[in-house]
Amino acid sequence: MEIKKNVHPLWETLGLAYLGRHLDAVEAETIAALDAAGVKGAQFYKKYLGYLRPYVMDFQAAYQPGPDDSFLLGQAPDPEFFRTVAALAMELPELETALPQLGDGELRRRIAPFFALEDEAAPDLDSPQARFAFLQSLELAEGTKWKLFTLLEQPGEKLGAVFALYRRNRPAFEAVTEKHRAQLAPLLAQGVTPSPVLAGLLETVAEENVALYPTAVFPFSEWVISATAFQGVLVEQLARSCQAAADSQAALPPLLKILGDRSKFQILCALRQGGKYNLELAEELGLTPATVSHHMGILLSNQLVTVEKREAKLRYRLDREAVGEVVKGLVGVFGLEDMV
Repeated sequence: MEIKKNVHPLWETLGLAYLGRHLDAVEAETIAALDAAGVKGAQFYKKYLGYLRPYVMDFQAAYQPGPDDSFLLGQAPDPEFFRTVAALAMELPELETALPQLGDGELRRRIAPFFALEDEAAPDLDSPQARFAFLQSLELAEGTKWKLFTLLEQPGEKLGAVFALYRRNRPAFEAVTEKHRAQLAPLLAQGVTPSPVLAGLLETVAEENVALYPTAVFPFSEWVISATAFQGVLVEQLARSCQAAADSQAALPPLLKILGDRSKFQILCALRQGGKYNLELAEELGLTPATVSHHMGILLSNQLVTVEKREAKLRYRLDREAVGEVVKGLVGVFGLEDMV
């Protein structure tokens, strides 16, 4: 496998054109999906996806439209159809120059292996009835099936429109990637490490010498065709954020149980103004030194306090950062960011 450190021009150009038409809807869907994954969507989007809207809008400002662009881009978002057609163009790049010499029948024969289901022969696409029957066997929305049927009915015209969109807007892609080089460079610098999901796909779907490209326009995508794979530049960051959210939720109940104990809570409050010795805390709170030591052991093991040795005696301090993380965890779990 060859890991690339640059985006693929065809994939990124088509993706920028698609997002340029549907950015608001895609942003809303993305934030909702992040929320469903346990990550605060709006907060994650603002922190990590600030590059995306300027990247797309600057491309859109330079975009050169064509009369048949709507076939690929649609009036409403249809990501399954877009990905399928874009992947077909990626899989058969030679068609860009060969289309004028090929009739629709020959094009269907070349396209058919792309639609082959795993471990099955290429489907029969020779007749309208066969094409319709094949598409009905796929688990796709009816509107998506209908658009794919149109593609298979007129492959020369429809694929020609896709490649024409790319040729017209390759200069816009090059200009916008250069303009946003500073924002994109950190995301692309190391390439991408295949996620567990993508690694599994690469083992079962891809050819041996596959090229893995990062994609900035689809930052959470994991997509494989035979010789090319794509992984969004934020897939790893999303995995880390999901794990952190899960860890935070798992850690909160025992910490809240500790804070709910009156004596332990009083000890933490007594340490707000500075470090204190065991005997000082015992006298202040009306507890025995042994009781303070017992509570302090639990607070230390949960990293809510720190300890330092002074003149052979132990002096305890509140770990303000650790307590702050508990508060942040509560804020995040209950979505109270706008109230603090």
